[in-house]
Amino acid sequence: MFRSTSQAADRWPGSSKAKENDSDETYSCDRCSEGEWYSETEVDVHKQTVHKKELTNLVLGNLECLCKMCIQIFEDKDELIKHIKTDHLFSSEDATRVEREVFICDECQSIFFNKQHLSVHIIYNHYRIRGLARIECPKCQKYVKIRTLWFHFQVHKFQSVASCKICFHKCKNRQHLREHIKGHAKHLVCSICQYETKKEDLFKQHLALKHRNSNAIACSPQSYFLPKCEEVKIPRVSCFHGLSLTNGVRLCVLCREICVSDQEMHEHIKEHMAVEKKLPQCYSCVCGEQFLNKVLLKHHIFKLKGSHRQKED
Repeated sequence: MFRSTSQAADRWPGSSKAKENDSDETYSCDRCSEGEWYSETEVDVHKQTVHKKELTNLVLGNLECLCKMCIQIFEDKDELIKHIKTDHLFSSEDATRVEREVFICDECQSIFFNKQHLSVHIIYNHYRIRGLARIECPKCQKYVKIRTLWFHFQVHKFQSVASCKICFHKCKNRQHLREHIKGHAKHLVCSICQYETKKEDLFKQHLALKHRNSNAIACSPQSYFLPKCEEVKIPRVSCFHGLSLTNGVRLCVLCREICVSDQEMHEHIKEHMAVEKKLPQCYSCVCGEQFLNKVLLKHHIFKLKGSHRQKED
Protein backbone atom coordinates (compact mmCIF):
# COMPACT_ATOMS: atom_id res chain seq x y z
CA MET A 1 0.00 0.00 0.00
CA PHE A 2 1.29 3.47 -0.89
CA ARG A 3 2.17 5.59 2.13
CA SER A 4 3.07 8.92 0.54
CA THR A 5 2.15 11.12 -2.39
CA SER A 6 5.46 10.33 -4.05
CA GLN A 7 4.90 6.59 -3.78
CA ALA A 8 1.34 6.91 -5.06
CA ALA A 9 2.29 8.93 -8.12
CA ASP A 10 5.81 7.77 -8.95
CA ARG A 11 4.86 4.52 -10.69
CA TRP A 12 5.92 2.97 -13.95
CA PRO A 13 5.31 5.48 -16.79
CA GLY A 14 2.09 4.74 -18.64
CA SER A 15 0.82 2.23 -16.08
CA SER A 16 -2.95 1.84 -16.20
CA LYS A 17 -3.02 1.81 -12.39
CA ALA A 18 -1.50 5.30 -12.30
CA LYS A 19 -4.12 6.73 -14.65
CA GLU A 20 -5.88 9.80 -13.20
CA ASN A 21 -7.99 10.81 -16.20
CA ASP A 22 -10.51 8.97 -18.32
CA SER A 23 -8.90 10.20 -21.55
CA ASP A 24 -5.91 8.61 -23.28
CA GLU A 25 -3.93 11.89 -23.24
CA THR A 26 -0.43 11.44 -21.89
CA TYR A 27 2.25 13.84 -20.63
CA SER A 28 6.01 13.68 -20.92
CA CYS A 29 8.93 15.05 -18.94
CA ASP A 30 10.61 18.07 -20.55
CA ARG A 31 13.95 17.09 -18.98
CA CYS A 32 14.27 13.51 -20.22
CA SER A 33 12.65 10.99 -22.55
CA GLU A 34 12.12 8.28 -19.97
CA GLY A 35 8.42 7.71 -20.74
CA GLU A 36 4.89 9.10 -20.65
CA TRP A 37 2.45 9.67 -17.80
CA TYR A 38 -1.31 9.99 -17.59
CA SER A 39 -1.26 13.14 -15.44
CA GLU A 40 0.81 16.26 -14.91
CA THR A 41 1.04 15.35 -11.21
CA GLU A 42 2.99 12.20 -12.01
CA VAL A 43 5.31 14.19 -14.27
CA ASP A 44 6.00 16.64 -11.42
CA VAL A 45 6.69 13.86 -8.93
CA HIS A 46 9.00 12.21 -11.47
CA LYS A 47 10.95 15.47 -11.82
CA GLN A 48 11.18 15.94 -8.06
CA THR A 49 12.66 12.47 -7.60
CA VAL A 50 14.70 11.71 -10.73
CA HIS A 51 15.79 15.31 -11.47
CA LYS A 52 16.01 16.56 -7.89
CA LYS A 53 19.65 17.66 -8.14
CA GLU A 54 19.04 19.50 -11.40
CA LEU A 55 16.01 21.32 -9.97
CA THR A 56 17.92 22.20 -6.80
CA ASN A 57 20.67 23.84 -8.85
CA LEU A 58 18.04 25.87 -10.72
CA VAL A 59 16.37 27.06 -7.51
CA LEU A 60 19.69 27.95 -5.88
CA GLY A 61 20.88 29.70 -9.04
CA ASN A 62 20.44 33.35 -9.95
CA LEU A 63 18.01 32.97 -12.84
CA GLU A 64 15.87 36.10 -12.59
CA CYS A 65 13.05 34.71 -14.75
CA LEU A 66 12.67 31.33 -13.03
CA CYS A 67 9.44 30.72 -11.11
CA LYS A 68 10.67 28.99 -7.96
CA MET A 69 7.15 27.87 -7.08
CA CYS A 70 6.83 25.51 -10.06
CA ILE A 71 10.33 25.58 -11.69
CA GLN A 72 9.38 27.19 -14.99
CA ILE A 73 11.59 29.61 -16.93
CA PHE A 74 10.06 32.68 -18.62
CA GLU A 75 11.34 35.14 -21.21
CA ASP A 76 11.33 38.18 -18.92
CA LYS A 77 10.31 39.37 -15.45
CA ASP A 78 6.97 40.75 -16.65
CA GLU A 79 5.90 37.35 -17.99
CA LEU A 80 7.00 35.75 -14.73
CA ILE A 81 4.88 38.13 -12.62
CA LYS A 82 1.85 37.55 -14.88
CA HIS A 83 2.34 33.80 -14.44
CA ILE A 84 2.47 34.09 -10.63
CA LYS A 85 -0.67 36.23 -10.55
CA THR A 86 -2.70 33.91 -12.80
CA ASP A 87 -1.42 30.40 -12.04
CA HIS A 88 -0.51 30.73 -8.36
CA LEU A 89 -2.69 33.58 -7.04
CA PHE A 90 -5.70 32.83 -9.30
CA SER A 91 -6.09 36.48 -10.32
CA SER A 92 -5.90 38.55 -13.51
CA GLU A 93 -2.59 39.27 -15.26
CA ASP A 94 -2.88 42.97 -14.39
CA ALA A 95 -4.33 42.48 -10.89
CA THR A 96 -2.90 44.73 -8.16
CA ARG A 97 -4.63 42.73 -5.41
CA VAL A 98 -5.35 39.03 -5.11
CA GLU A 99 -8.87 38.62 -6.47
CA ARG A 100 -9.67 35.68 -4.18
CA GLU A 101 -10.22 35.31 -0.47
CA VAL A 102 -6.94 34.29 1.13
CA PHE A 103 -6.30 32.57 4.46
CA ILE A 104 -2.80 32.70 5.93
CA CYS A 105 -1.17 30.26 8.35
CA ASP A 106 0.34 32.07 11.35
CA GLU A 107 2.92 29.34 11.85
CA CYS A 108 4.50 29.03 8.37
CA GLN A 109 2.93 31.92 6.37
CA SER A 110 1.52 29.53 3.78
CA ILE A 111 -1.40 30.92 1.75
CA PHE A 112 -4.67 29.03 1.30
CA PHE A 113 -7.77 29.81 -0.73
CA ASN A 114 -10.12 27.64 1.34
CA LYS A 115 -10.59 28.27 5.06
CA GLN A 116 -11.26 24.63 5.92
CA HIS A 117 -8.10 23.59 4.06
CA LEU A 118 -6.13 25.94 6.32
CA SER A 119 -7.71 24.29 9.38
CA VAL A 120 -6.66 20.86 8.12
CA HIS A 121 -3.13 22.15 7.44
CA ILE A 122 -2.74 23.58 10.96
CA ILE A 123 -4.04 20.47 12.72
CA TYR A 124 -2.11 18.01 10.54
CA ASN A 125 1.19 19.89 10.13
CA HIS A 126 1.55 22.06 13.23
CA TYR A 127 -0.56 20.50 15.98
CA ARG A 128 0.28 17.03 14.60
CA ILE A 129 -2.86 15.50 16.07
CA ARG A 130 -3.30 11.87 15.10
CA GLY A 131 -5.39 8.92 16.25
CA LEU A 132 -9.18 8.83 16.43
CA ALA A 133 -9.73 12.62 16.36
CA ARG A 134 -11.88 13.72 13.43
CA ILE A 135 -11.78 16.75 11.15
CA GLU A 136 -14.11 18.04 8.45
CA CYS A 137 -13.04 17.34 4.85
CA PRO A 138 -12.97 20.57 2.79
CA LYS A 139 -14.35 18.72 -0.24
CA CYS A 140 -17.24 16.54 0.99
CA GLN A 141 -17.77 18.04 4.50
CA LYS A 142 -17.61 14.58 6.06
CA TYR A 143 -15.83 14.18 9.38
CA VAL A 144 -12.83 11.91 8.83
CA LYS A 145 -10.43 10.35 11.32
CA ILE A 146 -7.16 12.22 11.12
CA ARG A 147 -5.16 9.00 10.95
CA THR A 148 -7.00 8.11 7.70
CA LEU A 149 -7.08 11.66 6.33
CA TRP A 150 -4.25 11.12 3.80
CA PHE A 151 -6.07 8.17 2.25
CA HIS A 152 -9.36 10.12 2.19
CA PHE A 153 -7.64 12.98 0.35
CA GLN A 154 -6.36 10.53 -2.27
CA VAL A 155 -9.97 9.62 -3.06
CA HIS A 156 -10.63 13.27 -3.90
CA LYS A 157 -7.22 13.55 -5.68
CA PHE A 158 -6.23 16.53 -3.54
CA GLN A 159 -2.57 15.91 -4.41
CA SER A 160 -3.20 16.58 -8.11
CA VAL A 161 -1.62 19.75 -9.52
CA ALA A 162 -4.86 20.17 -11.51
CA SER A 163 -7.04 20.19 -8.37
CA CYS A 164 -8.78 23.52 -7.67
CA LYS A 165 -7.46 25.03 -4.43
CA ILE A 166 -10.78 26.84 -3.89
CA CYS A 167 -13.34 24.03 -4.22
CA PHE A 168 -11.03 21.00 -4.85
CA HIS A 169 -12.71 20.05 -8.12
CA LYS A 170 -10.33 17.74 -10.01
CA CYS A 171 -9.65 19.12 -13.49
CA LYS A 172 -8.12 17.25 -16.40
CA ASN A 173 -4.92 19.32 -16.48
CA ARG A 174 -3.56 22.76 -15.65
CA GLN A 175 -5.14 24.35 -18.73
CA HIS A 176 -8.58 23.07 -17.75
CA LEU A 177 -7.90 24.28 -14.19
CA ARG A 178 -7.32 27.84 -15.48
CA GLU A 179 -10.69 27.75 -17.21
CA HIS A 180 -12.35 26.30 -14.11
CA ILE A 181 -10.93 29.06 -11.86
CA LYS A 182 -12.58 31.69 -14.07
CA GLY A 183 -15.95 30.24 -13.02
CA HIS A 184 -15.36 31.21 -9.37
CA ALA A 185 -16.70 34.64 -8.44
CA LYS A 186 -13.88 37.07 -7.71
CA HIS A 187 -13.50 38.60 -4.25
CA LEU A 188 -13.60 42.29 -5.21
CA VAL A 189 -13.66 43.87 -1.76
CA CYS A 190 -11.41 46.72 -0.65
CA SER A 191 -10.14 45.99 2.86
CA ILE A 192 -9.02 49.60 3.33
CA CYS A 193 -12.42 51.30 2.94
CA GLN A 194 -14.81 48.29 2.56
CA TYR A 195 -15.74 49.27 -1.00
CA GLU A 196 -17.31 46.27 -2.76
CA THR A 197 -18.39 45.64 -6.34
CA LYS A 198 -19.06 42.77 -8.74
CA LYS A 199 -17.43 44.53 -11.70
CA GLU A 200 -13.69 44.05 -12.10
CA ASP A 201 -13.11 47.31 -14.02
CA LEU A 202 -14.84 49.37 -11.29
CA PHE A 203 -12.74 47.69 -8.61
CA LYS A 204 -9.48 48.45 -10.43
CA GLN A 205 -10.63 52.03 -11.03
CA HIS A 206 -11.40 52.42 -7.32
CA LEU A 207 -7.93 51.20 -6.30
CA ALA A 208 -6.22 53.47 -8.83
CA LEU A 209 -8.12 56.62 -7.82
CA LYS A 210 -8.85 56.26 -4.11
CA HIS A 211 -5.78 54.60 -2.62
CA ARG A 212 -2.68 56.09 -4.18
CA ASN A 213 -1.70 58.61 -1.51
CA SER A 214 2.03 58.92 -0.73
CA ASN A 215 1.82 61.85 1.71
CA ALA A 216 1.73 59.75 4.86
CA ILE A 217 4.74 59.15 7.08
CA ALA A 218 6.83 56.20 5.92
CA CYS A 219 7.34 53.19 8.17
CA SER A 220 8.85 49.73 8.01
CA PRO A 221 6.47 47.58 5.94
CA GLN A 222 8.06 44.15 6.51
CA SER A 223 5.72 43.17 9.35
CA TYR A 224 2.70 43.77 7.11
CA PHE A 225 3.88 41.57 4.25
CA LEU A 226 4.53 37.90 3.65
CA PRO A 227 6.71 36.07 3.23
CA LYS A 228 8.88 37.96 5.69
CA CYS A 229 11.84 35.96 4.41
CA GLU A 230 12.01 33.59 1.45
CA GLU A 231 12.85 29.97 2.12
CA VAL A 232 14.76 28.31 -0.71
CA LYS A 233 13.35 24.82 -1.25
CA ILE A 234 12.18 22.49 -3.98
CA PRO A 235 8.38 22.64 -4.39
CA ARG A 236 6.72 19.30 -3.78
CA VAL A 237 3.33 17.75 -4.45
CA SER A 238 1.42 17.62 -1.17
CA CYS A 239 -2.17 17.53 0.09
CA PHE A 240 -1.43 19.50 3.26
CA HIS A 241 0.72 22.43 2.15
CA GLY A 242 -0.39 25.84 0.95
CA LEU A 243 1.26 28.35 -1.39
CA SER A 244 4.63 29.80 -0.37
CA LEU A 245 5.47 32.97 -2.30
CA THR A 246 8.94 33.44 -3.81
CA ASN A 247 10.65 35.51 -6.55
CA GLY A 248 10.44 38.69 -4.47
CA VAL A 249 6.65 38.79 -4.66
CA ARG A 250 5.04 40.04 -1.44
CA LEU A 251 1.42 40.01 -0.27
CA CYS A 252 -0.03 42.61 2.12
CA VAL A 253 -1.74 40.76 4.99
CA LEU A 254 -4.08 43.72 5.52
CA CYS A 255 -5.67 43.95 2.06
CA ARG A 256 -4.13 41.32 -0.31
CA GLU A 257 -2.09 43.91 -2.30
CA ILE A 258 0.55 42.32 -4.54
CA CYS A 259 3.97 44.02 -4.47
CA VAL A 260 7.04 43.03 -6.45
CA SER A 261 9.62 45.38 -4.91
CA ASP A 262 10.54 47.02 -1.60
CA GLN A 263 9.60 50.41 -3.04
CA GLU A 264 6.09 49.19 -3.82
CA MET A 265 5.78 47.82 -0.29
CA HIS A 266 6.73 51.18 1.26
CA GLU A 267 4.32 53.12 -0.96
CA HIS A 268 1.48 50.74 -0.26
CA ILE A 269 1.80 50.89 3.52
CA LYS A 270 1.54 54.68 3.24
CA GLU A 271 -1.96 54.14 1.81
CA HIS A 272 -3.05 52.33 4.97
CA MET A 273 -1.50 55.01 7.19
CA ALA A 274 -3.13 57.81 5.18
CA VAL A 275 -6.56 56.24 5.66
CA GLU A 276 -5.99 55.84 9.39
CA LYS A 277 -5.11 59.54 9.69
CA LYS A 278 -8.34 60.51 7.87
CA LEU A 279 -10.68 58.44 10.06
CA PRO A 280 -13.52 60.72 11.28
CA GLN A 281 -13.93 61.49 14.95
CA CYS A 282 -16.49 59.23 16.61
CA TYR A 283 -18.79 60.05 19.53
CA SER A 284 -19.58 57.09 21.75
CA CYS A 285 -22.38 56.24 24.16
CA VAL A 286 -21.65 54.21 27.29
CA CYS A 287 -23.78 51.43 25.73
CA GLY A 288 -21.15 50.96 23.02
CA GLU A 289 -22.85 52.59 20.01
CA GLN A 290 -20.79 55.11 18.02
CA PHE A 291 -21.92 58.13 15.99
CA LEU A 292 -20.19 60.33 13.44
CA ASN A 293 -21.44 63.58 15.00
CA LYS A 294 -22.64 64.85 18.37
CA VAL A 295 -26.19 65.60 17.17
CA LEU A 296 -26.85 61.92 16.45
CA LEU A 297 -25.43 60.96 19.83
CA LYS A 298 -27.70 63.46 21.66
CA HIS A 299 -30.71 62.17 19.74
CA HIS A 300 -29.79 58.61 20.76
CA ILE A 301 -29.47 59.61 24.46
CA PHE A 302 -32.75 61.60 24.40
CA LYS A 303 -34.65 58.73 22.77
CA LEU A 304 -33.44 55.92 25.03
CA LYS A 305 -32.96 57.97 28.26
CA GLY A 306 -32.15 55.76 31.26
CA SER A 307 -28.40 55.33 31.86
CA HIS A 308 -27.40 56.37 28.32
CA ARG A 309 -24.89 59.21 28.23
CA GLN A 310 -21.79 60.28 26.33
CA LYS A 311 -18.73 58.17 27.02
CA GLU A 312 -15.79 60.17 28.31
CA ASP A 313 -12.44 59.63 26.53
